[in-house]
Amino acid sequence: MYRLTCDIEISTTEGVIRFDHAESVNIQKHSDTLCDTATVTLPRRIRWRNVERNPIRRGDTIRISLGYDGRNHLAFVGYVRRVLPNTPMQIEAQDPMCAFQTREAKKKAYTSTTLNQLLADQGLNAEIKGTQSIGAYRVECNTVSELLDALKKQGIRTMMRIGAGSEPKLYAGLAMSPSDARTFDFDDHRNVVSRANLKYEPADEVRFLVRVKNNSTVQKGKRQNKSIKPVEVGYKDGELRTFNVINMTESEMRTYANEQLAKLKQDGLSGSLTVFGGEMIDKLDAVRLTLDGEESGTWQIEKNDIAWGSSGFRQTLTIGSKL
Repeated sequence: MYRLTCDIEISTTEGVIRFDHAESVNIQKHSDTLCDTATVTLPRRIRWRNVERNPIRRGDTIRISLGYDGRNHLAFVGYVRRVLPNTPMQIEAQDPMCAFQTREAKKKAYTSTTLNQLLADQGLNAEIKGTQSIGAYRVECNTVSELLDALKKQGIRTMMRIGAGSEPKLYAGLAMSPSDARTFDFDDHRNVVSRANLKYEPADEVRFLVRVKNNSTVQKGKRQNKSIKPVEVGYKDGELRTFNVINMTESEMRTYANEQLAKLKQDGLSGSLTVFGGEMIDKLDAVRLTLDGEESGTWQIEKNDIAWGSSGFRQTLTIGSKL
């Protein structure tokens, strides 16, 4: 029988504190939010060495590795946001994206720019697939976090990933295919705990409304920029799927929308599955699924909710696009 193990390291002003046991650890890695979060519930009885009281404070760096029998894998890197003096004590943390909540945004206006230049001017070094033009743009946000949130509403996501590395890395763009993305194999007869929330949809029952939004703008006047009207194809009562593009004409957007609708109108899967712990699966990694003895394709992971504790070690994976 496997033994749950962990390694939690917190760097405080009093020195580095390490825990090799906890009551529970819960981590949320979501591609639709700016920050990944973690909650650590410490053992009920803690004895602090060489200090008179709990030295953990907001802003301390935290690293969490989880696994079995001492074979731990890095699951989370970030900063302590709150220490809850409950019994047992809880520590809430966010990944390094939280630092952008207090970083002042540089107010700038562009007649035409790229996402690459926009983020570089804010001091962000992100991996971006190619050069992505966003046309005219004006930065009016107070913080970098507000800017990233505004971009997210336009379909341009920014996120941190650990992947198989030792430090988080920033990714951004319309197309999110990290260079370090990994593929994991799962078979429901071998290493899947539950597939109860995974749904199969035959092509003839699939109904989608595809909306294509152009994130570029055109100059309307000296101080005004005109947005390009979105294009929609498919079923008005279908599930909405939004795709974001740049520098396309209306005709090109409609062609693209019909291509995406054709891809969606296939036999497919939606929902989530729960797998065992072990090697950490990050958002935008991929899983190759075998269900009922048949290959069911490779899917990009949109979310991973990790639960480690007395009830076991599980990863609940929400699947996104088929790769």
